[in-house]
Amino acid sequence: MSNLLKLYEYYFTGTDVKVFLSDPITGKSVYVDLLNGIGYDYNLSSIPVYTLGTGTPTFFSKGNSLGQGMMVVPFKDDQYLKAMLQYIFDEPSTISFPKESVSLKSLSDEAYRSLASKRSKNNRGIISIGTISRLFDIKIVLDNSTPFYDASPKIMVLKGCKMVGESLDVSSSQDKIVQQAYKFYFKEITRQQTAWHLQN
Repeated sequence: MSNLLKLYEYYFTGTDVKVFLSDPITGKSVYVDLLNGIGYDYNLSSIPVYTLGTGTPTFFSKGNSLGQGMMVVPFKDDQYLKAMLQYIFDEPSTISFPKESVSLKSLSDEAYRSLASKRSKNNRGIISIGTISRLFDIKIVLDNSTPFYDASPKIMVLKGCKMVGESLDVSSSQDKIVQQAYKFYFKEITRQQTAWHLQN
C-alpha cells in the first residue's frame, strides 16, 4: 500500500520533461533543447454497432487509429527541427551537430552562423518538410527525481512520426516571443518505465 501512496506524492511539471527525436532503426537521438511545448492526440475511429431490438450498442468496431501532435519552439531559425531530423538520419545538413551520440547534445550558436553563411550562397541549405521522407520517433521523458527521491523516468514514445506542417506565430501588439509550431502524425504510442536516467 505504501508504494501505491508514493505514486501520488510526486507530480510532473514542464520542467520535468525532456523531448528527444530518434531514429527508430539506429536509435540515434538528439535533445530538443529549445522546446516550449508538446501535445498530442491519439484517436480510434470506433463506431457503435447495434443489433435488432437493442437500444444500446452491442459492440464497437475497431476502426482505424491516428495520432497527431504539435511541437512548439521559440523561433531561432526556421530549419531548427528539420535539421535535427537530418542529423539523426545521417543525411547531409547545413547545420553542424556534435559528432558524439549523446542524448543531450543540441545546436550551438556557431552552427546557426554556419547555416546563415551557407544560405547566403545561392539559397542553399533550405530543408523543406517534403524532403524528410523517413519516419522518426519522439521520446518524451518525464523525470521528477530529486536528491531525496529517486524515481524511474516515465518514458512515452510516439512511434512512426511524420512531420506534415509548420506555422509561425507573430504578435505585433504584444512583447511576445516569436514561436514556430510543427505539426506531426504518428502511428502508435508505447510506454516504458526504466532505470534510464538523463545525463547532462
